[in-house]
Amino acid sequence: MRAGVISDRPPYIYTVDGRYKGFSIVMTQDLAKALQVTMDKPIKIESIPTTWTRAVLDLQAYKIDIFFGFAFSPERAQALDLVGPLYYTPEVAVPGRDKTFGDQWSDFNKPGINVAAAMGTTDEQAGRRYLPNATMRAMKSYGDAILDIQSGNSAALITSAIIGFGAMSANPNLTDVRVLKPIVSGPSGAGVRKDGDGRFFTFCQGFSWVYRESGQSKKVILAAMSELGMNLSRVPADIEF
Repeated sequence: MRAGVISDRPPYIYTVDGRYKGFSIVMTQDLAKALQVTMDKPIKIESIPTTWTRAVLDLQAYKIDIFFGFAFSPERAQALDLVGPLYYTPEVAVPGRDKTFGDQWSDFNKPGINVAAAMGTTDEQAGRRYLPNATMRAMKSYGDAILDIQSGNSAALITSAIIGFGAMSANPNLTDVRVLKPIVSGPSGAGVRKDGDGRFFTFCQGFSWVYRESGQSKKVILAAMSELGMNLSRVPADIEF
């Protein structure tokens, strides 16, 4: 089973001593274990590096079989079979040098304010929709977007809450996450290619339902955050995974 990975997305996926870690990796491993029981044979996972701008194309081109970490969108639903939802996460702003911004979309929706997001993500789409008066700087990766706010080129990173808390734990210069109001929260999960068979998608969908309903999704997400050294008490009580 070839799983697409984007390595600079803690706590989704990150590397330690050359090994992939994060809750997307755990979810991939758990899916492989479930497949192994059903098929009664070993399932080997092969991690294939990809990017946000290439992940959908890699699935369609049979270069990868699944990618964990897609937020649901109508565009992706047309191109892929979306598995889940496995969890929900709201959009947040991670301020850079200026900590005086509030927690409203309107606080950032002003001419002359630059905001950054990873190119090709639903975070970029949300930023363009809810911050039409600001200037969106779409960067090639989350790492580039974080560097953009650390350098002062952008006032804040627009991203999901999970990525925001991960960025804050990994970068001591980032000290705050604002859950933007009104809350914009959507379902997330995995993506597989559309095919004429459908059995892999059907299995993945059943797996995802059991995984979330049993509380396992929330468990592995919080465990990945904790492993990064994040104080889980800083996660707002109104965020439901």
